[in-house]
Amino acid sequence: MASYALAALGTGFTWLMTTLGASVVFLLRGAARPGLQRMGLGFASGVMMAACVWSLLVPAVNEATGPVWLPVAGGVAVGADILQRLLVFAVFIAGVVEKGLDDLA
Repeated sequence: MASYALAALGTGFTWLMTTLGASVVFLLRGAARPGLQRMGLGFASGVMMAACVWSLLVPAVNEATGPVWLPVAGGVAVGADILQRLLVFAVFIAGVVEKGLDDLA
């Protein structure tokens, strides 16, 4: 099979699985119970953490020369700093939206 066909097949498969997974929300009526919502958010964060470790950190350690922990720790620290700054910005924006834009002038 040609490489373009394999790429299209792989992309179509991941698209289909993402669509099926996201379509579960249509089966739920109303707001999710807090316990179910926490469970779903915990699962999603665990999946994202695993993706970070196995797709980013492990290859970085394998490719590093010299002190292996230094570039990995630096990348994690910079990423954590960026996420913290985004969180502060999001809280600020949420406060602005809640107050209304007219109060800023």
